[in-house]
Amino acid sequence: MGSLSCRPLSNRVSDQAPSPLEESESREKSISLRTALEQLPSRQRNVVYLRYFADESLEGIAAVLNCSVGTVKSRLFHTLERLAKMKEVRDILEEWR
Repeated sequence: MGSLSCRPLSNRVSDQAPSPLEESESREKSISLRTALEQLPSRQRNVVYLRYFADESLEGIAAVLNCSVGTVKSRLFHTLERLAKMKEVRDILEEWR
């Protein structure tokens, strides 16, 4: 199964205002992603939240979670692999390709 590659939200922000249809689709995707994230154990959910929603650095996440940068990288890798296997996330990734 392919890995899930995510960029921080700040790298994906557009200057154009979304149309009502795009807003609706975005809301649906957000709900699907939230549902997928809620299925994760808190350790995995926290590392994804800090990296991709709070736009925190690996070093910052390590400090917040009181663990090594290597542990943060490992958790992110395994969490993204797990998310990529979830149908909700796979459907969204297919749309982005």
